[in-house]
Amino acid sequence: MEKPGLNAAKDYKDYQEEFLKRKKLNTFKERRKEGRTMHTRLSVALIIAGILGLVLQGMSLAVPSWRSSYMGLIGYATRRHWGLFTVWGSRSQMHHTVSSDTCAWSSQLIVLNSCLSPICKWYLLKCQRYFDLMLFSYGTGVVIVLCWIIQVLCVVWSFIFSTRTIRFAATWYPVIALFSLAGTIFWVVMTEVMFQELDEKSFYPVPPIGASFIASVGAIVCQIANSIMARQLKYMWPEIDPDDPHQFSSSEDDEDDSDEDSDEETKPKKAKAKGAAHPPQVQQVQQVGFAPQQEGGPQERQWFYQDQMGNVQGPFPTSQMQQWYASGTFPADMPLRAETEATFTPLGDGSRFAQAAGPAPAGLTVPGGGSRSSTISTVSKAQMPGLSTGGDDTGSAS
Repeated sequence: MEKPGLNAAKDYKDYQEEFLKRKKLNTFKERRKEGRTMHTRLSVALIIAGILGLVLQGMSLAVPSWRSSYMGLIGYATRRHWGLFTVWGSRSQMHHTVSSDTCAWSSQLIVLNSCLSPICKWYLLKCQRYFDLMLFSYGTGVVIVLCWIIQVLCVVWSFIFSTRTIRFAATWYPVIALFSLAGTIFWVVMTEVMFQELDEKSFYPVPPIGASFIASVGAIVCQIANSIMARQLKYMWPEIDPDDPHQFSSSEDDEDDSDEDSDEETKPKKAKAKGAAHPPQVQQVQQVGFAPQQEGGPQERQWFYQDQMGNVQGPFPTSQMQQWYASGTFPADMPLRAETEATFTPLGDGSRFAQAAGPAPAGLTVPGGGSRSSTISTVSKAQMPGLSTGGDDTGSAS
């Protein structure tokens, strides 16, 4: 009949192995190969920038303030604001209404089918330029409205965040940014030329750019940022091609494996350098009865363990691992593996160290390996790479 403690330890070991297995299958590399996307900081930034761009572009469409004149003119002392669809002065009018009214006034000044008076020529010029302004404004407004609708779809695709919707967003965000930028520049340049011509013929100061134009520029900046972030996400989470078995070829995997191998190679060197830089620790190990290994003698098995942050520490010889376990430094659920093992498993009762060490030298207590008279001096957890505590733990066995 098995003891309850052994059953609990076995269940915990099975749970730990299942947890490590699931953790390995839930890495970025595995999720990327299977197309199982997940939101990251970059995707959240993409959504926030997309919503901000929608708000700014909506303001530029709704508020008629692309150009604003705060200077009153003779016969028209009210300030005026020009938008993409309306002109806001003493009253709000659509561009086609302003153009038709101005042309109607100029036609009333024509006498005998001729426009010879200065006031008639002035209103005739305004009729022509206001008609041009109507075309410029409505054309730019339609383009920006279409871009705004597509941007709404891009934000929705970013929320869904599948490999296909990421590709859609990465495709359309640059198109939105390009057409919004082109429409904004076109409207500003053409209206600047129009108002300068009116100012040359009479006193008609060119109205400076207004708040709606600034909002539109801010929206374009957000769209450009979205284009860059969406492109990065597209390469992070590519759409799986079932006809391309080498889509996730060994090039990237080899790079990752080489990085892991280099890390494994450098960690022993760092551990040796760290031990050489701290000779007091070596002296303390000698105090507990673990003598340095003689050249030509049997090689001790080396061990690796995972610290509290999940970093791999090691390698360390069996004698040193026995010392740390006997002092109570290692918890029973700490993952570790021998140099000949491929996966990390919980430490348990420490019997693995005794089996690896074989017969223990006289005067040494082996945890889990029987009672042998010895006294183990203090070992501080602060000496353990990756393990820290508020003070030193003291353990003894006899």
